[in-house]
Amino acid sequence: MTAHKAALALALTIALLILLAAQAASTNAQAAQYQNAFQVVNAGWGSQSSPQFPTPGESDVPLTIDLLSLVGYTAQDLVVILSLPAGFTSTQGSQSVSSTLSQVGGYQSATVTFFLDLSPTLKPGTYSLPLTLTWHTNTNNTSQNYYEDAAATVSIQGSVQLVFHTLTPSLAAGRENPLNISILNYGSGSAYDLQVQITTQSQYASVVTQPAPISYLGSNQSTTVGAIVYVSPSAQNLPLAIDVEATYTNAYGYQGSAQALLGVSVLPPEPLPFYVSVDGSMIPLGGVSNLSIVLTNTGNQSVYSPTLSITAPPTLLVLSNSTYYADGLTLPPSQSLTYRVSLGSEPNAYQGAYQVEVGVSYYTPSGLLISGNLPVAVEVYSPLSPLVVQEDNVDVWVGSVSNITFSVVNRGQQPVYNVEYTISLPSSSGLAALTTTGSVADELAPNQSASLNVEVAAGPSVGEGAYTAQLSLTYQEESGETATQLFEPGFIVVGRVNMIVQGLQVATTPGSLTVTGTLINEGNANANYLYVYATLYTQQGVMSNTSTYVGQVAPDSPTPFSLTLNYTGHPTKAVLGVSLSYINDYGQAFIVSQPNTSVDLPPTFTPPTVATESGSTPSVIGPLLILVIVGVAVVVLVIYVRRARTSG
Repeated sequence: MTAHKAALALALTIALLILLAAQAASTNAQAAQYQNAFQVVNAGWGSQSSPQFPTPGESDVPLTIDLLSLVGYTAQDLVVILSLPAGFTSTQGSQSVSSTLSQVGGYQSATVTFFLDLSPTLKPGTYSLPLTLTWHTNTNNTSQNYYEDAAATVSIQGSVQLVFHTLTPSLAAGRENPLNISILNYGSGSAYDLQVQITTQSQYASVVTQPAPISYLGSNQSTTVGAIVYVSPSAQNLPLAIDVEATYTNAYGYQGSAQALLGVSVLPPEPLPFYVSVDGSMIPLGGVSNLSIVLTNTGNQSVYSPTLSITAPPTLLVLSNSTYYADGLTLPPSQSLTYRVSLGSEPNAYQGAYQVEVGVSYYTPSGLLISGNLPVAVEVYSPLSPLVVQEDNVDVWVGSVSNITFSVVNRGQQPVYNVEYTISLPSSSGLAALTTTGSVADELAPNQSASLNVEVAAGPSVGEGAYTAQLSLTYQEESGETATQLFEPGFIVVGRVNMIVQGLQVATTPGSLTVTGTLINEGNANANYLYVYATLYTQQGVMSNTSTYVGQVAPDSPTPFSLTLNYTGHPTKAVLGVSLSYINDYGQAFIVSQPNTSVDLPPTFTPPTVATESGSTPSVIGPLLILVIVGVAVVVLVIYVRRARTSG
């Protein structure tokens, strides 16, 4: 009996301890009460000082929630639990996440930040994210638990991604051209109040009108904007860079912008719808001739307000009416107008044919301005000297031997015989005629011509520019007498441009490719108005193309360049083509292509990375500890009772 009493006493003692522990737990942690003690005053992506505008598919996006206490006491161990709907996960992949604040004073504010991943399939819109808040108070050694349900409202609007394409791949020189540009918003957000500005840095073109504003451009929507661009006649066969900049307001109310550099080609001027004829084209040496230039409309529609002007070469003088304005005039098809001008020749002008440019500009019925040049021929003659010299091919390249060609024409009334020449070049110029004398023709009948070919060597240090040769022509007249005429024909020394690309490098990121390199001019003349073009294409066609304007590249002056091509889709292999276009010092245009480069392209979508985030979950250690204590006590009691019975 003694053993049984001892066992019973031990069991009662353990039970009493358990009851005391339970009573203490009940005393210190009363049942949690619901209370509206906190208000969500703001919820947004990023922070108030640095807001963010996330799009579906982004990861590790900070969500900041600002809370305001509505009660006068201090909340201890405030736990904010954020429950996440479909499309949102924590950076650890869970559908809930929490953050704990040690205490929040009465009527004070508090801020918690969570880092979330957004699913690529998440639709733009407004979302309400449920919140559960738990806390407790300690008053007179008594702890009271509280909880509250709330919500954080956030917006996912997506981003605006604009891409520009020209729908007008080429413009015509010498006229105003409609330029149409397609704008595609391939982003997940919408653009509002879209303003498009079109400019060009080219000296050969100007933008006459700008596109109208666009009120709205939604996700995956496209639109077309138009402008009028004037291109001068001298820009034919040259590339033209068009700068496009668009500004807009996104769905969050913030301003955004996008830029692009588009390239278009310039075609030769369209034939002007006119036929031009000249009366009085023979100009006496040192004298004056009154020219009548007749302009006939050969087109099928009327032209409006035509303007005519005349440009003469050196040694010819425009003495009156250099420009004729016909404002308000309508010239119907098959009708003509006459432009009269006085043209004279200086006494030192060479005898022969000259080309005079008649500039014409007019407006079409649609209001476009078109301009161009019409060449007409005039001739300077001397009644006493039958031979004239015309310049044909007179380009001499620096550092090489070039063949220059003149035409000798008999403008007299009688034939001449045994025509021979002697030519000399400027002394100390680095130029030399390899053949200084020779025969031109055994006989030249009236209005007959013969070619005079001279090989000219130019040293590597010869300066570019216009030079004059001394040319003597000796011949026999039909009477048998020998006569000599002196001429000063001109020729042009032109430097060579030798452009190469050195150190071409390609860097790829998902959706874009950056091309860098250095331009080196190994020639002896400037490359002017230089553009670098890059085209990315696959077997399916062109993926992307762009260009950048470099400007002038002088000899031995390495010039770096960089341009970026954006692309979409999932290609893995592509070919990059790089080419250069430039103009030499004498207006000649050149295009130089570089060898193609094969490139490996990464995919345009990269799976989001999972980042570690801080936070805490409500503790369950207390209840588990009580269960463990009770379990151990029961086991000890059973073992003790069995031993007591055995010993009894």
